[in-house]
Amino acid sequence: MTAGILLGSILGLLVTLEALVLQDNPLVALVVGISLFLISVLATFCGSVLPFFFQVLGCDPALISAPLGATLVDLAGILIYLDVARLILHI
Repeated sequence: MTAGILLGSILGLLVTLEALVLQDNPLVALVVGISLFLISVLATFCGSVLPFFFQVLGCDPALISAPLGATLVDLAGILIYLDVARLILHI
């Protein structure tokens, strides 16, 4: 989990700075940075928990966890991005 927080912090900060330079809108940059941080933490969590979950269920974790994890993180990432934008931009 620490790796996800560290990775999310670094990526979030870099993308926030880049979005600030490109958009010149601090709120949009903040939305992008916070979203990327949260998505990175979620992806790390899912990547580490899903294989154990499927192993307990008796399924092959390597066969199921990668495609399902990617799909879940992609779907949740879009929802996180839209929700963060709604909260910060008041839309």
